[in-house]
Amino acid sequence: PSPHGTRLRPPVLKTAELCATCHKVGLLPEVTQSQWLRGQNDYDAWQQSLAAGNGVAAIYRPPTVEVKRCQDCHMPLTKLRSGQLVRSHRFLAANTALAALRNDGETVERTREFLRGAVSLDLAVLPRPAGAQEPLPNLDAQVSVQRGEPLRFDVVLRNRRVGHRFPGGTNDSNDVWVEVEVRAPGGRAALRDATHRVRAQPVDEHGEPLVRRDPQRMRGVVYDTSVAPADPQVVRYRVDLRLLPDSLTASELVLSAALRYRKFTPDYARFACAKLPSAAPAELRQRCLEPPTIEIAAATRRLVLSSRAEASAAEPPAESAGPAERHRTATAIHPQ
Repeated sequence: PSPHGTRLRPPVLKTAELCATCHKVGLLPEVTQSQWLRGQNDYDAWQQSLAAGNGVAAIYRPPTVEVKRCQDCHMPLTKLRSGQLVRSHRFLAANTALAALRNDGETVERTREFLRGAVSLDLAVLPRPAGAQEPLPNLDAQVSVQRGEPLRFDVVLRNRRVGHRFPGGTNDSNDVWVEVEVRAPGGRAALRDATHRVRAQPVDEHGEPLVRRDPQRMRGVVYDTSVAPADPQVVRYRVDLRLLPDSLTASELVLSAALRYRKFTPDYARFACAKLPSAAPAELRQRCLEPPTIEIAAATRRLVLSSRAEASAAEPPAESAGPAERHRTATAIHPQ
């Protein structure tokens, strides 16, 4: 608490309001050439959450959950060689693109560890409805399913450790998605889907998606699937297993799901990396175009296929043979 330290470290540096000066953005009419719009806003999501000790969720906060500021997560205390504790100035969050561009592998790995498990993912297989009432989901690691019947399951995401919405920051250029797959153990063919995005999508005055971070053209947001602090998100899928040839003979299948994160969408990466000098090394250009992909959470289930007397029900559709089958295989899992 010396005069020098007091001058260099005013009390505002310890507040979340300091971070809000950049992380709560107003897009003024002078920017949009239209109406006022809210841009990125991590402050309000934090301030209204149990992470800040506010809101209804804070009433049920477990004793182990502490009230935290932005600095507690993004500038954690780090021990120096002298033993003194100081605030880290790595500002770890989710920007692996910049670290990868400057070939800073250590920061990429620290960020990967920082994000791992921040959002949890679980799989719940839904039994075939027996009547009007929806059956309870099955959370067992091994689930029995009827061969030839459609498979329904939920991917359940929950924001466990992020004190604001996930993803945060420039949510229109983040690339976060759920990837699901069904295959036989050791099988080469698989049914896959990676269409569910966890992000926000702004549009221009014509309703066209903005892909180059153009706030001056933004007129609204058509969807926002980011996950609020402590909140869950459920994505329901339906799979026609008959489109997977191995399902006709295999005794079991493996259902897997993963939540993956990449700092920039491919569209934005191509746009930004086009500014690299023509003499830039090919390896540098590749690091720019392909920011690291981080697996935040994953889950698997074993699907034991029970036999069925009616052979016709287990036969694949006639039109699923040949090259067309490969096309459908990539899109045969449909988020509902």
